[in-house]
Amino acid sequence: MGALVVYDVTKEKTFDSVQRWIEELKYHAEPEIVIILVGNKVDLVENNPSLRKVPKEVAERLARENSLLFEETSAYTSTNVNDVFETLLKSIIFFLAN
Repeated sequence: MGALVVYDVTKEKTFDSVQRWIEELKYHAEPEIVIILVGNKVDLVENNPSLRKVPKEVAERLARENSLLFEETSAYTSTNVNDVFETLLKSIIFFLAN
């Protein structure tokens, strides 16, 4: 019912695969799957913006174009990690209730 597609904001190569992962999910999963696009490792770019290789605006646009939710996180500092899982669960529960 739900999936996270995670890429590294400091490695463009990981983002280059995102569209393929989304297509695979949409092909193999239920039509009503909730997908959140997650840019991880924002802790690294907060201290050194030059490390960012995937602009947030680019990822947000891709999420919009594919009707996905979007968030940036840091697994290292736990920034927004709980929020992502809560959003995913709430979205699934909302879908199931309607």
